[in-house]
Amino acid sequence: PLLRTRYGSVTGLDGVKVNFLPLLKHLHDDGFTVLTYDQRGQGESDGNLGKLAKGKEVPVGVGATEWQDIGGVLEYVNSDDKLSKLNICILSQCMGANSTFMAWTKIPEVFGDKVKCQASIQPTISENMTARMTKIKLGKDIAKPIDNACERKYGFRGVDSSQHSGDCKVPVFFLQVKKDVYSNDPKRGQDVQKIYDACKTEKELVWIGPGTDNPHMTGKRFEGYSFLNEHPEMLLSFFNKHVNS
Repeated sequence: PLLRTRYGSVTGLDGVKVNFLPLLKHLHDDGFTVLTYDQRGQGESDGNLGKLAKGKEVPVGVGATEWQDIGGVLEYVNSDDKLSKLNICILSQCMGANSTFMAWTKIPEVFGDKVKCQASIQPTISENMTARMTKIKLGKDIAKPIDNACERKYGFRGVDSSQHSGDCKVPVFFLQVKKDVYSNDPKRGQDVQKIYDACKTEKELVWIGPGTDNPHMTGKRFEGYSFLNEHPEMLLSFFNKHVNS
């Protein structure tokens, strides 16, 4: 997710911290080799702009530029003597899920025949999410001006993963906090449902939180990133089903 490292975040969002390490341990304990990375401008990776920049300046695009990062990671894996022999399950969350879907559109060849499946945890339709977030946090929907400014200054607009999930060629495991106020509202509906519906491969969609078959905490978005820490079985089952297919 945006402004989080490969390990998580102490500050999180709306008072909810993020810790990715327990899930990584579940994967490791189940026999998976785990490779993690920080997307541009996050954690230890170069990027971002102005005072926030580290190393070379590059804009953070919430998936609109980060598709190049997942592409670079897969190129690295494909060129490594040991890693290139392994089948791959991609675990992507929020911005990472957006960038992975966009990579399927932009550079499908980098996935090769070793990528067997992917998990997409809370992917987004960026303009909708920005509209909801600015309305909630600032009292005004300024998604359009933000999107227009990004295109004018940096040459890209926010990612709509429903326009890219249909290009994915492997089975996808979706997971979403159903009552997340940043991905769902009566006017626009459930963004993840649209992304799921557009996906043409074998797929699963798991709703979590109050009022679902998987009750978990209170319905805040970032609570979705701890669910699999406590309940890894469904993801492990999905990965194990497809990793050697």
